[in-house]
Amino acid sequence: ARPPPPRNAAAERTAAVTGREMTMRLFGTMIVAGCLALGHAAAAQEGLFSPVITVNDAAVTGYELDQRQRLLAAFRTPGDLAEVARTQLVEDRLKQMELARVGISISDEALRAAMEEFAGRANLTLDQFLTVLEQNGVSEETLRDYVSVGIAWRDYIRARYGNRVTITDADIDLAISQMGTSNA
Repeated sequence: ARPPPPRNAAAERTAAVTGREMTMRLFGTMIVAGCLALGHAAAAQEGLFSPVITVNDAAVTGYELDQRQRLLAAFRTPGDLAEVARTQLVEDRLKQMELARVGISISDEALRAAMEEFAGRANLTLDQFLTVLEQNGVSEETLRDYVSVGIAWRDYIRARYGNRVTITDADIDLAISQMGTSNA
């Protein structure tokens, strides 16, 4: 008969530690899962005002994304509105950063006039246009932001590159003739 193998105290301690570690890991996992669940609940409470996109140090919130999608739907924009909204808002943040860097802004009066012109394209007064947007779940602030970035960026591009572009009557005639052949 063979004698029993010698006791390996180190192996027994390792097994005991491993058992304790497993218990602690399980407990730790439960704590992490609980924290994540609480974090998810808190995020749900913050809801639409939580950042969903970060462009450099500027955040785009879920609210802004939702509002832009609603605005695009009201404008009957074709395509994947979620993707178009994301792309536009990222571009808006980049434009806003450049505009701030060069110190370009538009006055409240110029913004109001631009919004009225925008509404006029739909043959509506600004108040009528805002009412239609509101019926579609779009806030006035959303239109203001949309128009503000567009107008300021247009002015920036004109100031920066306007003197470099010359369009002749011949260029216009050529473009018109090409449009006629491409639609045929």
